[in-house]
Amino acid sequence: MTLKCTCEPEVLQAVVQLLEEKIKEVRKELPRVATEDLLIMVALNLAFDYLEIKEDCQHFRREVARRSEQLIRMIEYQSSLPLR
Repeated sequence: MTLKCTCEPEVLQAVVQLLEEKIKEVRKELPRVATEDLLIMVALNLAFDYLEIKEDCQHFRREVARRSEQLIRMIEYQSSLPLR
């Protein structure tokens, strides 16, 4: 199969490798599953992984924002003190 995309060849290769790994994982767990069902399971697993990573990213961003605000307050407080 020939795939074309606007991404770098390395990115496309990584996508293909990820899909192959996910297919092997599902096939190992469900060796007799029909191809269509196998691909649906792979899509569901990838969607779950995506949502989990998205949630982790959102948590990370909230934590960075919280800590940034904390640092800004500390800097503002320190800069309001008289010089020695």
